[in-house]
This record gives sequence, structure tokens and C-alpha cells, in this order.
Amino acid sequence: MPQNLDAIRPGARVMIDANIILYASSQRSQQCASLIRRCAHGAVEGVITSMVLGELCHGWMMEEARSKNLVTSPNPARQIAKSPAIIPQLSEYQQLTTAVIHGALEIEPVERDDFIAALQIQRRWSLMTNDSLLLAVAQRLGIREIATADRHFDDAQGWIVYRPDDLPLVP
Repeated sequence: MPQNLDAIRPGARVMIDANIILYASSQRSQQCASLIRRCAHGAVEGVITSMVLGELCHGWMMEEARSKNLVTSPNPARQIAKSPAIIPQLSEYQQLTTAVIHGALEIEPVERDDFIAALQIQRRWSLMTNDSLLLAVAQRLGIREIATADRHFDDAQGWIVYRPDDLPLVP
């Protein structure tokens, strides 16, 4: 059973899913924002993967394009791909991504063997690719604690899952 993000003990090393950082940066979850502050102050050792960093960059780019009304499609990535002149009009996503790169979170690369492990994790717990890669990297690093807003991590046995309870559950 998942625990609240506030239950993460001081000094813990925690793998952090992209949605936690996205909810923190958008101020949609005070618990997510609190966890990121705890990482920034060194109370919790937050770890993300290079894949998570890519998810963050992409998510922030899409959100910025929407907020500036540069895209109207339900699929903003496709619209931007068809109209690449939109990209130079965006800069906030770059600042947010750069802040993560230079911030307190450890960024761990995804290695070839992580993909092999992720395929097994996917089959065992019916997870999508990026989620299974997150667990594979955590497994390689010996990290057993995961911070995520996603429910589908609940079935992955052997992990301690922390989830915010101040926002709707992500399917």
C-alpha cells in the first residue's frame, strides 16, 4: 500500500518519477513541492533517470506551448512537429530543464542492461516502458523507494511506493 510523500524519511534515497516534479513545478501538489524542496535542502536524496529528464523537458515544452496559445490541438507534439517555428518562441521549458540539470537531484543514465531488466519488469508487473525503466534503474542502484503519482506502481512488489494524496490519482 502506498504511503504519503511526507512519510519519506530523512536521508532516504528515492527514485522520483517525472509526474512528481511536474506537479511540484505547476504547484498542483504541495506534497510534491515539499518533496522537491526536501531534496534541494539535502534532507532526501532524490534520483531521476535521464528518461525522466526527457519526460520533464517534453512535458514543460508542451505546457508552455499551450499556455502561450501556440498550439490548439489535443496532440500538441504533433502540431509542433508540423510547425517547428513554434519552438524558438519557447524558453521557459529550457529554464526549468536547466534548473533540474544543475539542481540537487541526481540524474542517472539509462544503460543497455537497464532495458533488458525493464523488459522483465514490464512483463512481471504490466508496466509501460518508461515506468519499467525507472524501476530497472532503481533496482541497479539498490534503491527500493519510489515517489510517483501513478497507481500502477502499486502492484510492483518489493518496492516502497510513496504517492501524494493531495491530487487526483493518475491512472
